Amino acid sequence: MIKKIIYIWVFMCLAISLKAQDTYYSQFFANKLDLNPAFAGSQYYHRVIINYRNQWANLGNPYVTYSLSYDRYLNGFGGVGIQLMQDRQADGAQVTTAIKAIYSYMLKVNQNSAIRFALAGSFMKNQLDISRLTFPDMIDPDSGVSGTHNNTYDPTVTTMDDVDVSIGLLAHTGNYTFGFSAQHLAKPSISFTKYSEIPYKFVAHFGAEFPITTNGLHPVHLNVSPLFMFQKQGDNMQMNYGLYSTRNNLVAGCWFRQNFNLHYDSMIFMFGFDNKLFRLAYSYDHAFNYLSSVGSSVHEVSLIFLLGERQKRKRYNQIPCPRFFRKMNIMEL
Repeated sequence: MIKKIIYIWVFMCLAISLKAQDTYYSQFFANKLDLNPAFAGSQYYHRVIINYRNQWANLGNPYVTYSLSYDRYLNGFGGVGIQLMQDRQADGAQVTTAIKAIYSYMLKVNQNSAIRFALAGSFMKNQLDISRLTFPDMIDPDSGVSGTHNNTYDPTVTTMDDVDVSIGLLAHTGNYTFGFSAQHLAKPSISFTKYSEIPYKFVAHFGAEFPITTNGLHPVHLNVSPLFMFQKQGDNMQMNYGLYSTRNNLVAGCWFRQNFNLHYDSMIFMFGFDNKLFRLAYSYDHAFNYLSSVGSSVHEVSLIFLLGERQKRKRYNQIPCPRFFRKMNIMEL
């Protein structure tokens, strides 16, 4: 019963106000085009990325997000990408679907440094199925959900469309990578009850890769990759930081997600496998906030395919991002 009350409370806060919220990913570095559009075309390989996220699954799958992206490098140091995303809230009561198209351009500074700029345009559709929602007047305190709902104040418009614009910048030098993106520059509105803009979203991220070799009779070769991401949207701020390491085809890591209003939000654990054909990773969020008392959980899976190779001419130095998301002899920026 407690889980049901929390489940209903979450969606009454979100669905009755019917204000859009952004999706976010625990494996933010695996959903590159969502993190920063400047990643589009950052490899010579055709890249396909599939992401699946199930948030708070113990409460009845209230948030499930799917995304599919494709990007490729173009002659002239440019790149293009496209991303499809669908976010399903309250088991499909509210569904947001978006398609994003991206173009990026690379400016080479020297043999070890480069900067990439990007522009992205999106079309968004938000749909509401009121019949799937549970309202306070339907709740009996003894028996649970029962009765009928008074729909006098329900919204009459259940489909909203809008467009959006984002920009991105990505730079690397040596073993370090820096990026910044500004999203929702068009301030779209997909609210059903009144005009309510999605606030600007600003993202800064950092990554690096450091090879480590231990001495001894059986030396061990590892690649350690620290990562950091900070994002701000409206009055809300969030920071992810941690690291993961790779050895042969295996990768494992952990990092914190800190909500500045709720302090430490969760700790994320990730395990993955990487070979020449695909990269697969699974992550689990362990919550530190009040939802941990009801067994809340977040599961996320990412699958990355690198298909073929467009160029065999001399390449510029690749961006030193973690090996789990690159291959030898590719240009990452």
